[in-house]
Amino acid sequence: MTETSLDDLDLDPRTDIVPMRYWGKDHWSALLYLEHCAVDNGGEIDKRKMRCNPRLHRELANMSPLSGVVDGSKFPTRLREGETIAPHDDWSCVEDLVAYGLVEVEVDHDMQKRVNEGPFGYATAVASLTDEGRALAADLRELKSTTDFTVKDLEGFTMEHLEEPGVMDRVLQRTGSLFRRLTT
Repeated sequence: MTETSLDDLDLDPRTDIVPMRYWGKDHWSALLYLEHCAVDNGGEIDKRKMRCNPRLHRELANMSPLSGVVDGSKFPTRLREGETIAPHDDWSCVEDLVAYGLVEVEVDHDMQKRVNEGPFGYATAVASLTDEGRALAADLRELKSTTDFTVKDLEGFTMEHLEEPGVMDRVLQRTGSLFRRLTT
């Protein structure tokens, strides 16, 4: 696998949202995991199952009672052609899903927990899928259950209308206040 930086992709200069045409295993797995959370967990996202770079999303970091912050930064996001991208974690994939209108996520910042326990892992997140997110997750589940599925099968797996010109303008409107990058 080769590692790509965010600067190497043709991203809109106003954001670091990864275009859907590059999405690979980690983005699609994130969508299906959030669907599972919405269906089986009342939407609550289990941070222990999320690869988190605490430099990007410290408030959502997984905290181990034995070792403190679990650092997922050594596992970059896998893209479509077998490349990886860093810095980018599962929460970054969630930001991309939100940007494309596939999921909605509410983050609850427990400031008392932050005061008592420190700056890492003090927030919780709840996800729900939009109509488009549910449709895309259903299509992906059907593909996975009816074929000898591989990541290469995702080659044409996008919602083309989400790749039209001007989509980043809509993306920026949706993501303005949901997440904020902690590295600026």
